[in-house]
Amino acid sequence: MEEKHKVIYYFLHADDSDTKITQQLSQKDLGKLLLRDDVVLSSVNAERKPYYRRKKKGR
Repeated sequence: MEEKHKVIYYFLHADDSDTKITQQLSQKDLGKLLLRDDVVLSSVNAERKPYYRRKKKGR
């Protein structure tokens, strides 16, 4: 079984607009995707930073 990677990329349209796409892809499929001219890679397996609030003094 091939390992899947969380991939975020943008698909560029002819009218200069783009579409954000998030997929689980294997390394082989990711390689095929990167060969396309109308795709811009944003991230692969990027972890979200945890959200936290800073405590204000005196509270």
